[in-house]
Amino acid sequence: MLGRNKIKQITDHVFNLSSADQVEIVVMAYSSGLTRFAENRVHQNIARENIDISVRVVLEKKIGVARTNKSDDKSLKEVVEQAENIAKNQEPDRYFVTLPKPRKVSSVDAFREATAFFTPLHRVKIVGQIIKQIEKENLRAFGALETGAAEYAVANSLGVFLYHPMTTAEISVVAKDKQENSGFATQLSLDIDELDMNKVTQTAIKKTLLGKNPVEISYTHTKSSTQILMQR
Repeated sequence: MLGRNKIKQITDHVFNLSSADQVEIVVMAYSSGLTRFAENRVHQNIARENIDISVRVVLEKKIGVARTNKSDDKSLKEVVEQAENIAKNQEPDRYFVTLPKPRKVSSVDAFREATAFFTPLHRVKIVGQIIKQIEKENLRAFGALETGAAEYAVANSLGVFLYHPMTTAEISVVAKDKQENSGFATQLSLDIDELDMNKVTQTAIKKTLLGKNPVEISYTHTKSSTQILMQR
């Protein structure tokens, strides 16, 4: 997590680097952790982190856009230069009037600290409990637990600065028996603490057990009706 202050430092710095009439910056930063499991074992634990900075400049009615995934001074200077060079080589956009001016907007509460800072060790502990439940039914466990946080910011040289953080947590579980009958269940939430891991696990188990001794279903179709025949 970069945080509001750090992202605002980035946008303010970009404004100082540009000599364009108007400048708009969109920042998207995210981090996530994923723990995958298969055949009753954790087999993958990964972390991802990235930032995307898009700069739009306006030279009279000429517009240029450039992007970078680096926030150091050199990269920010380069992306501003790229956007300005693109704008200089564009035809004027006769429909362009101006970038938006500041106005009051409502905020959305979509960030949960517990989710944003959920550790790999915590994910592995939860996955271990899921595997134990499935093993008790003589089944095999597959699935993934992912937690992550994202930050979005929009700023322009007319005074706009909007910042929105959000988090996501998702658990997916598949239970399989020796005959490859399987059951799947999943849940998604902003808050890792709101995920009902036991319910998801038991739902996957129940679906798998219901799949034992399947019944073949055949049907005949006519213009007036459809007949379904069940054969044991």
